[in-house]
Amino acid sequence: MRGALAASLLLLGGIVIASLSSTALAQTIALALVLLAFFKLFTERSVEHERHLRRLNARSHVVLGRIGAMDGSSFPIHADQAWRIRLVSRSGAGGWSLRVPARRSAGASSAPAHDVGGHEAVRALRLAFPEVSRPGVDAAAVGKAAATVESAGGPARFLDVVAEQIAHRGLRYATLGELPLELRLPLEMAVDEVYEEARERAAEPPDLGWREAGESTTLQGAAEL
Repeated sequence: MRGALAASLLLLGGIVIASLSSTALAQTIALALVLLAFFKLFTERSVEHERHLRRLNARSHVVLGRIGAMDGSSFPIHADQAWRIRLVSRSGAGGWSLRVPARRSAGASSAPAHDVGGHEAVRALRLAFPEVSRPGVDAAAVGKAAATVESAGGPARFLDVVAEQIAHRGLRYATLGELPLELRLPLEMAVDEVYEEARERAAEPPDLGWREAGESTTLQGAAEL
């Protein structure tokens, strides 16, 4: 982030100097500043990429959890699979699913991918997002992401349409690790909300009306005895 800011300042400085003076010296300084800005930005991205690769290698064998697939089987999902998970658009109710690739480090690149749907897909995304989320998200980005989810009709509805939105952007944004912030952040927020809502529903007690009816029947039977 600091490197990008410094590069921007260098680039701006070069543009300002070039616009203020047309002398050979000024133009040379301006060109040097522009070249330095691009060099700094490229170097920062290279360092960030190397840091990312080291992190992936260090966590490649970390098991995030066990997930149930759509064919009835289950499999352990590892940290090195999280970046390559794909959201797939499906027709009908529940208009999306996940495709979790085989692990490269296991030498199983030819093995079939796992298709995951429903609540298991939500759970898989929730396990994967800590591996792909990047620091430095500001309040404005969070607010924009929340508005995106709400404008889609809520978290569940957003999950139904986001896979189609990703597909329209092309293969460049097909995997979880390649999603731009404007899609990744609302997706992460929607997944968290849908997951927590499902947990709350599962923890709800039986219907109160049914319980009261059962208790009344029991008391009436006891009175008759």
